[in-house]
Amino acid sequence: MWSDWVRDGIGRGCSRKQLYDVMMGHGVSSKEAIGLLGWRPNPGRAIVRSGPVSVVDDVLSDVECDVLIGLAFYKGIKRNKVVNHQGGEREDEGRTSDGVGFRKYENGFLKSIEERLAKLTDWPVEYGEGLQILRYQQGCEYRPHVDWFDDSTGGQEQLKRGGQRYGTVVVYLKCADEGGGTSFPNLGMTVTPKRGSAVCFMNVDEQGNPMELVRHSGDPVVKGEKIVMTLWQREGRFE
Repeated sequence: MWSDWVRDGIGRGCSRKQLYDVMMGHGVSSKEAIGLLGWRPNPGRAIVRSGPVSVVDDVLSDVECDVLIGLAFYKGIKRNKVVNHQGGEREDEGRTSDGVGFRKYENGFLKSIEERLAKLTDWPVEYGEGLQILRYQQGCEYRPHVDWFDDSTGGQEQLKRGGQRYGTVVVYLKCADEGGGTSFPNLGMTVTPKRGSAVCFMNVDEQGNPMELVRHSGDPVVKGEKIVMTLWQREGRFE
């Protein structure tokens, strides 16, 4: 049974990437392999774990947070948009943050961050999208939504670039003075990590099917400003 083999391999210290490559070489489908391997941060790192959600402290240092914020403002942030069902993008009153996206491996510093987050979740770095920096000023929010793609035209176009979004990592670079948590209404939980810490959650179940369970929100900032970095990790190599 592959499940027993995976359990034994993880127990012997093999990485999920190593096990994944072996299974792919033996004809196991990507979806089945990912279901067997799972997606979540190293258990020893999580300070909070509830179902598919984990909170991990001290992922980035204060200096690294400052550098990422500086890079975002240098490149230029603008109003965030959402993907529509036709495949384009549009502004939406449910998402009032500003942000900027980076290309994968855009520079050596960003590459090192991508590699660290890949190691945190034990997921191949080449399966990650480019890093996104999001700024929520006072009153800004992102109402409950999911990160996975549906079967609309827009969703299908996104899936061509690396498959489904299997995991999400949100690192807090600057915390609001009040408000600005990450809420999971279907789990009845809200987390507000400290600076440099991450909220990590799976977007799919063990069979690789999208989960409504992880519908989440970026809660309104009541006072101050919140800045986060987001990494979405795909089913396969992101193009």
